[in-house]
Amino acid sequence: MGIDNICHISAWLTDGAHLPAYMAAPDAFLGGSAVLPASALLLVARFSRPKFKVEIEVWAASD
Repeated sequence: MGIDNICHISAWLTDGAHLPAYMAAPDAFLGGSAVLPASALLLVARFSRPKFKVEIEVWAASD
């Protein structure tokens, strides 16, 4: 599968200061995609390990 198979992206950030860097990444990665996937972005207080700052989940589907 490739970029055009991505149908959903969820992201969780622990700090709004990470928003500019996060927003730049999907734009760069998905720039060549014919159709942009659905997405959700949430700010959370923390993850189970303090060193974790961002979690990203990507779903892809194929016929």
